[in-house]
Order: sequence, then C-alpha cells, then structure tokens
Amino acid sequence: MKILIAEDDPNTGQFLKIVLNKVGYDTILATNGNQAWEILQQEDSPKLAIFDWMMPGLSGVELCKKLRATDEHIRTYIILLTAKSEMNDVIIGLKTGADDYITKPFKSIELIARLKIGERSLELQSQLIQRIQNLEEVVRRNQLLGQALRNQRKPKTRSLPNNCGMDHILMKTLNEMGVKSLKVRNETTVDNELKPHYVAWTSLYQVQDSISIDLKIEISEASAKALYTKIVKDAELSEEKILDIMIEILNMTMANYKTVLNANGIQILTPFIPKAMTVVKFPANSYEKESAKEFYFEGQDISFKLEVIEQSTPVEQKSLNELRSLEVVAEPVYWPGNKARIILNTGILLNEYYILKLRDVLHLQDLEFRVSVYQPSKLSRSVHSSNNQLVETN
Repeated sequence: MKILIAEDDPNTGQFLKIVLNKVGYDTILATNGNQAWEILQQEDSPKLAIFDWMMPGLSGVELCKKLRATDEHIRTYIILLTAKSEMNDVIIGLKTGADDYITKPFKSIELIARLKIGERSLELQSQLIQRIQNLEEVVRRNQLLGQALRNQRKPKTRSLPNNCGMDHILMKTLNEMGVKSLKVRNETTVDNELKPHYVAWTSLYQVQDSISIDLKIEISEASAKALYTKIVKDAELSEEKILDIMIEILNMTMANYKTVLNANGIQILTPFIPKAMTVVKFPANSYEKESAKEFYFEGQDISFKLEVIEQSTPVEQKSLNELRSLEVVAEPVYWPGNKARIILNTGILLNEYYILKLRDVLHLQDLEFRVSVYQPSKLSRSVHSSNNQLVETN
C-alpha cells in the first residue's frame, strides 16, 4: 500500500522511509507541506499519510484542514507526527482532521501497529462504499425490471421447464420478460459472425456435484438495444440501462435455475452478483474454451451467445491464515463450542472484511481451526481482478 510521508527533517524522513519500506509499504516522501499537498491532489494519491506538525509551507495541521475540506471518495487516514505532547495539542490535531497522533521520539513498532489500524479503516471504508453502490444498482435494476413487467399484457406465471439445461432456463426467463420467438442452437446460423459489444457474467455453485458454473452472455450493440426495447419498451436508451437489463436477465435466470434444482433436491449457491460490461473491459483468455458449452439464441433483430463453463470445485479445508478473498464458504462457520451461533453462513463470498472478522473472533493463534471453502473459478477471479476486485455477497 502507498503511504505519503510529509517530513522536513531529512534524518526523520529517511528513517521513516527505510522502516516502512521494510514492512512492505510503497513510500512517497515530501519535504514540505506544499509538496505534500501537490501529491495529494494527484490521481491515485496515497490514502495513508504521516504529516509532521511543523513544516515549511503548509503545516501538518493546515494539510489536515485542507484535505478534510475536499470531497474525498475514500477518506485519507492521517497520522500526525510531532514533538508536541500537551493534551491541548492532541485535541487541536484531532479536531483539524487527523485520525491518530504520535509524539516524537516514537517507537517503530507502535507506528506500524497504528498504520495497520489505518489500513483496516480504509478497507472498511471501501467495503461500505461498495455496499452502497451495490444497493443503488439493485434499486435501479428493480425499478427497471418493474417497468418491464408492467409492460407485459398479463401477469406471467413461472412454470419452469422440465429440462434443467441452462439454455432452456434462459429461454424461459426471456419469455417471462416478454421476449418471444427466439430459437436456440448449439451453433450459429447467422450469416455474419457475432461481433459482441457487451458481456454479462455470473458464477454459481452446484453443491452435490461440487462444480462451479460460469454463465457468460455475449451480445452485439444492436441486439442489446433490440432486447432492451422488447423487455422495457422504453425509447430512452443508454448504455447504463442496457447493462442493467443484462444483469437482471442473469439474476432471473439464476433464480429460475435455483428453483428447478432445489425442487429436485440439488442445492445451488449464488454468491456472486452478476456483472455486465463492454467487451473491451472483460478479461480475455481467462478460461479454457474447450470446457465451455456454447448456445446461440436467434430471433428477429436479436442474436446472442450463451457460454456455460463448468469445472470441478471440490471443498477445501483451510486454516485462517490460508483464507483468500473470493473463496466461498462451503459449510457454516460456528462459534467454537457453540453450534447455535453462526459466524458465517454457507455461500458467503469471502473478502478482507470477513477474513479479518474470522481472525478477530477466532483468534489468529488458533491455527488448528479449519474453514470449508470452494475456490472461485478462473473466470471469476479474472473478472473481479479486472474490475478492481468488486466483491460482494447476496
């Protein structure tokens, strides 16, 4: 993680730089407040910062005031470093916007411990922002879907097909959403090769068979617009609306698939929120093509491809130190010695927040504790890596 050090004393600045580099931080050193302010205005500026109180140009306190007056997407975590130790000085420093306060001389181990608290604070900020964004997306898509369903002439009953193939489930889903007269084939009959512009993706787990299933829809811009118009009957097209309806198609398809298989005693986990994006943003060559089943949907003004990628995903037993983001909880995690108290439910998509929660609750020294998890598919990991690891659970 990048960290900004604003310190005018060269000895202290170099000492901080050496200590923090040794523990893995990418340090940026500013020798005065004005230089530090310029760095903070740059795109992708550090979100961890150590400010010396007394510096040429802007002081550490003035830097805090200016930074807190800006509209930061993620609030920079600031540690104020100073020789001032009076309680009134501490209060002034914190009131100006500093998150923590260390007096000189300081111990390296204490500074590193406080920086770790800052890292956790930044991670929680990021998780909260992502949750809010996901909720906003859900609200927007629900409004869009509600409009689509209101446009249908009569209420639709969800009579699901006996065939559990994903192509049949997707066909039934589209019929329910008002898209009729589509045909599905294992190979395209369209004269020109499909030239996709949008991609929609999600991933799920079939528990009894221990397999993960990635769903990927590729569609051209013209077909996507025609599909949107048939479902929503809204002339005001936008890329955001098209991406939303693609996500909602996958949401409903997963719900239908889950209903069919649950009725047959097969458990399905859907930990990933579907994503839709332009083809240029979708990771290339992220799975073996020979493992994918391809289905081509064709109708008037609409043609697109569905890929279903299955792979064996056995349950793995991992220690707390071995857990990684994007792994999926395969069995409930209970409070030690208390089966009535669940810490994490089956199907939770692990992220840094959940992993830290487990370590806090179960104590890091308890290396014998094991958690049952499924690994994400190669495509799942690639999608989230290329989209800044936007991870969330249903």
